[in-house]
Amino acid sequence: FQDENVKAWQRIWGRKILSTAIGGIISTLEKKVHTPVEVDRMYPSTKTCSKCGNIQEMALDEREYICGKCGNIMDRDHNSSMNILNEGFNAHEASLHA
Repeated sequence: FQDENVKAWQRIWGRKILSTAIGGIISTLEKKVHTPVEVDRMYPSTKTCSKCGNIQEMALDEREYICGKCGNIMDRDHNSSMNILNEGFNAHEASLHA
């Protein structure tokens, strides 16, 4: 999962952020997942093509990722989730060999 800076949000909204969907999901992941891996919030998961790795700018209102390099077209959130998954696998694998 990607670090969404929930701690900073707590400073603004208090404990009620934990009862929101994102707070609840992250809390559950941290407690129940066998090997949780947190991906840095600065990782460009939305801007990176999950097929070829090309990084390009995207406006916040664009809902479809269209890669200018390989032509991959997919939902922005699905593309981002694939990148977070792959980055998490890479980070976990690196920690095993460290």
